[in-house]
Amino acid sequence: MNSKRSLVARSLAIAVITAIAGQDVRAQGKTESGDSLALEEIVVTARKKEESLQDVPLTVTAVSAAKIEELAIRDSRDLALYTPGFSNVASFGRSSSERPVIRGQSNILGDPNASYFIDGVYISGSATNTETANLERIEVIKGPQAALYGRATFAGAINYVTKRPAKEFEGKVSVSGGQQQQLDASAYVSGPIVADKLFYYAAVSHSNYGGVAKNPYDSRSDLGAERTDSGTLKFLLTPTDGLEFGLLATHSRDHDGGIPIGLQGREFNNCQLRSTALPRSRGYYCGVALPISQYVVGQRTDLFPDGGGVRRDRDRVVFSGKYDFSSGYEIVTSVAHSKEKYANNLDVSYAGYDPYAVLDPATPAVAAGPAGDVTRQFRNAGSFWRMQQEGRSDTSIELRLRSPSDKAFRWTLGGYRFKGNDDSLADDKVFPDGRIVPNGAATVTYRNIKNTAVFAGLEYDFTDALTATAEYRSASEDKSQTSTQYTTASPTARVPGDAFAGTFKSKKPRFTLRYKVNPDLTLFANVAEGNKPGGFNSGTIVFGLQQVGKPVAYSEEESKNYELGAKFKMFDGRAFVSLTAFDTDLTNQQLTQNIVYTSATGSVAQGSYIENVGRTNSKGLELELTARVSENFDLSFGGAYVDAKIKQYLNSDQADLYSNRPTTAFTVISAANPGGCGTIGASVAANTAACAALRLLDNQQFGDVAGKRTPRSPKLNGYVVGKYTKPLADDMRLVLGGDVTYEGSKYAQVHNLIETGARTYVGARIGVETDRWNMTLWGKNLGNDDTPLDILRYVDSRGTTAATALTTRAFAITLPRPRQIGISANYKF
Repeated sequence: MNSKRSLVARSLAIAVITAIAGQDVRAQGKTESGDSLALEEIVVTARKKEESLQDVPLTVTAVSAAKIEELAIRDSRDLALYTPGFSNVASFGRSSSERPVIRGQSNILGDPNASYFIDGVYISGSATNTETANLERIEVIKGPQAALYGRATFAGAINYVTKRPAKEFEGKVSVSGGQQQQLDASAYVSGPIVADKLFYYAAVSHSNYGGVAKNPYDSRSDLGAERTDSGTLKFLLTPTDGLEFGLLATHSRDHDGGIPIGLQGREFNNCQLRSTALPRSRGYYCGVALPISQYVVGQRTDLFPDGGGVRRDRDRVVFSGKYDFSSGYEIVTSVAHSKEKYANNLDVSYAGYDPYAVLDPATPAVAAGPAGDVTRQFRNAGSFWRMQQEGRSDTSIELRLRSPSDKAFRWTLGGYRFKGNDDSLADDKVFPDGRIVPNGAATVTYRNIKNTAVFAGLEYDFTDALTATAEYRSASEDKSQTSTQYTTASPTARVPGDAFAGTFKSKKPRFTLRYKVNPDLTLFANVAEGNKPGGFNSGTIVFGLQQVGKPVAYSEEESKNYELGAKFKMFDGRAFVSLTAFDTDLTNQQLTQNIVYTSATGSVAQGSYIENVGRTNSKGLELELTARVSENFDLSFGGAYVDAKIKQYLNSDQADLYSNRPTTAFTVISAANPGGCGTIGASVAANTAACAALRLLDNQQFGDVAGKRTPRSPKLNGYVVGKYTKPLADDMRLVLGGDVTYEGSKYAQVHNLIETGARTYVGARIGVETDRWNMTLWGKNLGNDDTPLDILRYVDSRGTTAATALTTRAFAITLPRPRQIGISANYKF
């Protein structure tokens, strides 16, 4: 109820502001001189059709090609700095663990809450290597987008819009270099092959970054180093009026260094330390994470034949077609296929150590050869040093039929089909002596997904000013997962594991009202439902879940979003403002829990898994303003306030931190364990029930995290960008630019104890430009802000025995990029 009252309050604030704005717009009329400084209209395809940004009744941040170049937006991490309500950092480098956060909707494990698209077609895997150099624009669409974009968009969708092939020959060459061995180079050419019928676009790009820190163990694998080479080829065929076909083909290759993570060790833990009063606590750190100088930085990637980091090859082909009937109807189709090979060599101690090395080869001595390797691998040596391989491919088909757009009543009808696989192909272990053991007894997993959906939309203009829209999507997703192992003695012999399969169905609507007060003022409201598909836990944790009676599967997570917004122009079109209030309820949340179990080898093990246990509410305000202050000065500003709090969640890790009950209290009572649960002499079933009841009581008393902020989500973020242009001789212009971006502090976990602290980046640019070329001296993070980007709750097993190796908490800290100064040049022809 309180959240709904706060939404009403924010709505009233929007109404007052927009009423004043509307009066201001109508009162001004034209300036005496006939103002020619109006901002250019921005056209977006957020609803999979071309619309003015002001008219679309959704909250959309649109970043143009000019802004991408001006701000040197290289990937989604840079994009997030200039998007209110959006946070995205490469927590584990450019791995497949992408975790964008929109409007406080974050996750730790599992599928992301928002997805990426190219020209409206879903991108599987990581999106941080997607080329931005020659895009038309990027659209960040906030709130549930299931009705149009489908699966895994219940927090939002990020759509990269590519350039259409040009009707006249054109091209561009861009080069940029800077500190930390930064080098970006790209070029494209575009034009007609057959006049008025067939056009092409061809582009290549290279990007290199030398890393955020040297790796003391391996000069080949500096931490955070990234390299990408890519090529794009696009064709557009227009054989007759109203008919067009498109073909897009891309290839990219990544070669990265070690993961940009340092370890804040257990020696710095300052709260919830284990004691008689806290017998289960593993210790914790309270407050803002320590400075980078305190971290252990270094990873044993020297053990891997070709060093550490990500190796990725990705191919993508998209065929599209559109036909505009003379009657005004339109049919649109797309068929996309992508294939990716992925490898990641990583030291997941994040500190260059192996706690199990003391057991290898240990006593008694281990025999040489495959038989000895079987024994060695079950002693866990090398468990933190892994060589992983994955393969994924998918194909999607979409067909849409749309009625004439010039009618008062309009409709859209369509269907969608997605089929893909995401397979863990290898998880090799490296022993302390450098020996590589194929798969190292680790579980590899094969996953298959089939998603079939139908969708429809109805839109009606009640008057010239008032329009209502209803959209609906019904989807069915079939998921299957098979786990398997390869023995070390015979690395090609599979040991069948568990197989799981399930169907997840969803029916998601969105209702929208748009009211155009006048040509310069648009108000809108929408209610939308979203979902994130369910799935299955995978890997060795499956064995533990089965042992303790927990389900391996987890259900779909759902959201309901209420949104009110206003978009208006001011000062004869020289300023544009977008203001939105939102309130989102998340239910059946897929959140992370921990369990302790006995492994297949008889040792005590623990791990994280996903289950549906929570409810969260996220509400807030978003504001964007773009203004042409004068003929020579442009200013833009954006910011978001996001209050995302957990409303219901009993977390076992929270209970471990605060409970006064020892672990033995949850073990069945016996002569050897008189403090256990149950009654001596009672049945096994009765004692098991008593232990389960005590565990629930303990979680209720000590594990309730209701009222805590969602992890990895800043409460505030924003930016200010300014650009001043002064004419010089010979059609040249002096360009001065600067920007400040801010992201508030983020908690690592639901405990709300350790946090990143707020980060502020200052950028500046000075250069000379003409209509054809420009040259710019630029600086990023000029204040050298070293605030951590992200924090992973982790362990520190240095110097401990195998029996206690996983008990003490530490924190893996994602390292930021330091100050960077460079120069760039662009030439158009």
